[in-house]
Amino acid sequence: MKNSYKILMCLLLIAHSCSAQNNDIDSLFIEYNAHTRGNFLNIKLEKDILTFETPSVNKKLNLEKDEIEKIKAEISTINISKIHSLKAPSTKRFSDGTMIAFFTIKTSNNEFTSSEFDHQNPPKELLKLYHLLESYVNKKG
Repeated sequence: MKNSYKILMCLLLIAHSCSAQNNDIDSLFIEYNAHTRGNFLNIKLEKDILTFETPSVNKKLNLEKDEIEKIKAEISTINISKIHSLKAPSTKRFSDGTMIAFFTIKTSNNEFTSSEFDHQNPPKELLKLYHLLESYVNKKG
């Protein structure tokens, strides 16, 4: 009987934490920032507005509901509380070979910043999210 109670409590705790992360996703803010001396690239998603900015370009794009849902679905597969400890797959940024990049993901309750990585080469856990944002910027560009 005690074991059944413990199992039930664990399941309820897991279900609650998954639900809390999904509720946080509804008030999502995502920023991809890449920079080096004299250059930068910034992609921001807030609500349904995707902003793309470089030294020579500044544009705002309205995303469709299905595009937002794809981003939310991708975010739900990432353990965002652990993105600060993800390992970068390359190190060109250490010798000015490429821009230094990172993600910031804000929810209604928290803000999470990823470890730094080479621009266009994020850790595998963030790769799909990067490609999704990049594809929207290029498609609507």
